[in-house]
Amino acid sequence: MNRVAFRNLQDVGFSEEDVKQIAASYQVKDGPNDLGEMFYRPGISSDYFIAPFSTKEAAAVSNNGAVPPDLSLIVKARHDGANYVYSLLTGYQNGEHDGNDLYFNPYFPTGMVEYDDARHATVENMAYDVVNFCNGQQSQN
Repeated sequence: MNRVAFRNLQDVGFSEEDVKQIAASYQVKDGPNDLGEMFYRPGISSDYFIAPFSTKEAAAVSNNGAVPPDLSLIVKARHDGANYVYSLLTGYQNGEHDGNDLYFNPYFPTGMVEYDDARHATVENMAYDVVNFCNGQQSQN
């Protein structure tokens, strides 16, 4: 999500204070300082989401040689992108294995999040939220 800033979380219901706390929980590389050195500082609302891997090579090593795509524009990048992402997120079935020793990764185990309304944290509800979040961020980029 290289093109999504922490402040964009307010668009989906987080308060300004929540966003500040979430951002500050990350260490962001910044600089250079007066000595020409890079340094780390707590994140701020205007910082972009931190990549889970420091380099593409590290990402590939952790993902059996494949570099995961940046999801900032995934809905725009695919034909019928919202349905593509939704189907990808909900299409995994328990017990599936591809035979290549790759991890079976159920992206959203049921109960992973809590909703303020009466909805349950089902795979379908969480996938719907991810798709709408991605789509909303892309309309801003």
